[in-house]
Amino acid sequence: MGYLATTFTGIAPVGSMFLGSLEKQTGLPAIILISGVSCALGGIIFEYYRPLVRKHARQVYIRKGIIQEIATGIDTAEEQI
Repeated sequence: MGYLATTFTGIAPVGSMFLGSLEKQTGLPAIILISGVSCALGGIIFEYYRPLVRKHARQVYIRKGIIQEIATGIDTAEEQI
């Protein structure tokens, strides 16, 4: 969580300065479009990699005792889909 907060508070001003300087050349509607497309693209990329992240995060959660490991030979409803 500390890395997330540091990244968010440290990167946001840099992005704002970049978009501010780019806005002078392209105009506000183009900046809004670029921001929206970037957000949508980020969501698509995250959704693509989400199963991989979940697979690795699940092992950490099991190791830390946050969730229990399922018994061998029993499929969860989630895996049957």
